[in-house]
Amino acid sequence: MNNILRRLIMIFFDICIVIFSLYFSFILRFDGKVPEQHIEQFKDTYIFVIIITVICFFALNLYGRIWKYASINELISIVLATAFSSLAVLGYTFMIQNTYPRSIYLLYWLLLTACAGGFRFIIRAFKDVTT
Repeated sequence: MNNILRRLIMIFFDICIVIFSLYFSFILRFDGKVPEQHIEQFKDTYIFVIIITVICFFALNLYGRIWKYASINELISIVLATAFSSLAVLGYTFMIQNTYPRSIYLLYWLLLTACAGGFRFIIRAFKDVTT
């Protein structure tokens, strides 16, 4: 598979992970009963959250790495990229005066880190098994 197609597939999965992480943060925070106001808030901001997260992932070269050799350095990059993304989301929602409940930012960061890291290390495990 060529590099461009591989990157596009990773970006697609990252977009799915971002949407899942943000939405599931609301589900966890409100114990499954998300108020309508916060559903609207999610709808108003999720596109920006996707864009800023993909930019952060590009900035920390998460799409340029060879994941079959993933190690602690890649894990550090994932943690940094997801932290920058979460802080950017906090800044954006503060600027537009549409902030989430405070716990959402932490839950989002934890879920995003776990899912993005898990996805990449599953790629590594799959490569190890198939070679």
